[in-house]
Amino acid sequence: MFVRMYDRLRQAMAQPPPLRRSEQGEVRHAAVALVLAKGPQGWSLLMMKRAEREGDPWSGHMSFPGGHVEPGDVDHLHAAMREAREEMGLRLKSKSCLGELGAVSSPRVQGGPKKRLVRAFVFALKEQPELTLNAEASSANWFPLQELLDGVGRGQFEFDWKGKAMLLPRIDMQGERIWGMSLGMLDELLERIRETQ
Repeated sequence: MFVRMYDRLRQAMAQPPPLRRSEQGEVRHAAVALVLAKGPQGWSLLMMKRAEREGDPWSGHMSFPGGHVEPGDVDHLHAAMREAREEMGLRLKSKSCLGELGAVSSPRVQGGPKKRLVRAFVFALKEQPELTLNAEASSANWFPLQELLDGVGRGQFEFDWKGKAMLLPRIDMQGERIWGMSLGMLDELLERIRETQ
C-alpha cells in the first residue's frame, strides 16, 4: 500500500509547477512544506495551527510549516526545510521532496510593505516523525489523505473582509478549519493526485 500511494504521489508531482507571473512592487519570498507520511490511518498530511500572536495576520490559522526565505538560505526548498525544522522539529531531506506546487501570492497585509510570494514543496515520508513544536505552533494535526480526497468537511463559511460579507471555501476537520492560501495549495495537491487515478 505504501508503494502504490507513493508512486501516485510521485506521478502527481512529476509535472512542473505552473509558470509564475512576474510580481509588481516589493515582494517578500516565503516557502512551505506539505508533508505526507504513512501513519496508523494510512497516508496523512501534516498541518500546524499557528500560535495566537498580535500583529500576525495568520494568527491561529491552520498552515503548513514554513516562512520567509532568509539571506542564509541556499534556495526556497532549503528555506522550507529550515522552517519545518525550526517550527516543528521536523528534519526533512531534499531527497524526500517530490516536487513543487504553483506559487501563491498573498494580498498585501495591512501595514506591511510587501506582498508575499509563497512556494510550496511536497515531501513524502515512510512514517510519521516525532514532532517538537516551537512557540510559533500551538498544535500539529495529521489529516487523513483519503478523507481530504473524498471531500470530507468541505463547505463554505462567511468571512468579513473590510465590512463586506464573503462566502469562502473551507475544510473543517478534527475541529480545525483549513482555508485561504493553505486551502489553495492543498487543493492543487489533491487535484494532482486525483488526476493519477
